[in-house]
This record gives sequence, C-alpha cells and structure tokens, in this order.
Amino acid sequence: MQAMRDRFGRFSRIASDTAGSPAAFAAAFALIIVWAASGPAFNFTDTWQLIINTSTTILTFLMVFIIQNSQNRDSRALHAKLDELIKQQKAADNALLGAEDLSDVELAALKERYERLADQAARAKNKKAASSRATTSKTAGAAKASTTRASTTKSGTATRTSAAKRTAGATTRTRGSGSRSRAGS
Repeated sequence: MQAMRDRFGRFSRIASDTAGSPAAFAAAFALIIVWAASGPAFNFTDTWQLIINTSTTILTFLMVFIIQNSQNRDSRALHAKLDELIKQQKAADNALLGAEDLSDVELAALKERYERLADQAARAKNKKAASSRATTSKTAGAAKASTTRASTTKSGTATRTSAAKRTAGATTRTRGSGSRSRAGS
C-alpha cells in the first residue's frame, strides 16, 4: 500500500508540474484548434463532437485526483512548517499544533476563542490609545495655559515698562519744557 502511495505521489507531482506548465497549455490549445479545424472534414457529426466531449471529461475527471493529491501534500507541508514556527515561539499556544486534525465543532470553538482574544486586544489597544490621547491633551492644555500665563506676564511687563517709559519721557519733556520756559522768561 505504501509503495502504491509513493508511486502515485511521484506521478502526481510530475503530472501537476507538467499540467501546470505553459507547454501543456499550448498543447491543449493546439489540440482544440486541430479539433475545430477538422470539423468540416467530419461534417461536424455527433462522433466529431463526442471525441472532444469525452476526452475533456476523462482528463478533467483524472485531474481532480491529481490536483487533490497536490493540495493535500502542500497542506501537510504547510502545516508542518507552521507547527515548527509555533513550537519555536515561547508565547504561542501549543494547542494549535494539531488544529488541522480537529473536528468542525472543535475548530468553530477555537475560532470563537481567538475572535474573543482579538476583540479583547482591540479594546485594550483602543483604551490605551484613548488614555494616551487624554494624557497628550492634558499635557498640551497645561503647556498652553503656561504659555498663555507667560505671554500675559511678559506682555503685562512690557506694557508696564512701556507705560513707565512714556511717563518718564513726558516728565522729562515737561521738565525740559519748563526749563526752557524759565530760561526764556
């Protein structure tokens, strides 16, 4: 039995590689062209149509098994690689190592579990982002208030300084004027 599986596995790999090649597509396309071109020679009889219908049906039927074998092999290889990655991660849930062998009910329960975990992670992320925005907003508000107070203090000082200079200037002019007045009198 194992020898038959090995032979079919080798045949399946070769057949799927060959069937998926550009050369196979070109050959199939050429075969269809030859078949269509031979129609007038056979007067487009039922036998002529039956040839293409039967051959494509047989090839399709056989390719289903070859494609399924290739997908099964690829799936097993992918699961083996994922299992290795899961084993290497310390925080990973090792219960996932055999997930492909679980029943549909067990897979549905596993899916629900991870959906809940994803929802919890999203809520925690949103809460953290909101907290970060609130902290940033408070910090920005405090910085703005501090800047406003500093501006008010500076402009108040500047206003007082300007007023003092104007007053001093007026006094000087007044004294100067008075001196001139007196001198002129």
